[in-house]
Amino acid sequence: MVDAHGSGVRFLLEDVHVTFASSIFTSCVFEGKRAWPAAGAFGHTSGRSVYRDCHFLGVNFDLHGFSLGWARFERCTFERCRTGHIYSPRADLVGCRFIGRVDNAQLLGADPATGIPNDIRDNDFSNAELGRVSFQAGARPEDQLWPRDVVVERDASGWETVVRPSADASP
Repeated sequence: MVDAHGSGVRFLLEDVHVTFASSIFTSCVFEGKRAWPAAGAFGHTSGRSVYRDCHFLGVNFDLHGFSLGWARFERCTFERCRTGHIYSPRADLVGCRFIGRVDNAQLLGADPATGIPNDIRDNDFSNAELGRVSFQAGARPEDQLWPRDVVVERDASGWETVVRPSADASP
């Protein structure tokens, strides 16, 4: 889908393969149904897409689901999404909320291939059930809001910082 514009639209992502390019969505809902496979990308290299105040509900970001792609997400909510493969080499995430399980997410401060910076800040993970969340290439976990009792581990190279629940955190 190229040059799509929507406001207040509900997208049911079931049994589809769709990629958005050069599109702008405001206050839209993107809902994934677990019983029906869906895949694609919320952004494409042919043109960045922008999502403002959108709600992603139950969307599959696992390996065979959706990628963030080349897109900007502003004040969006990601609720009960499958996050087994969120990878953001070209995505901005600004002021977004994550609700439900967040595990194996990799958020990058710059595209490793081009060095183009990404804007990863002011995201709220305080209502997330955390697994492993990795910040790489200059993305900063200290610019996000976290639940209590998280552990931040930095590697010696400075490339990656991992945030995970502490071993003695209450479920």
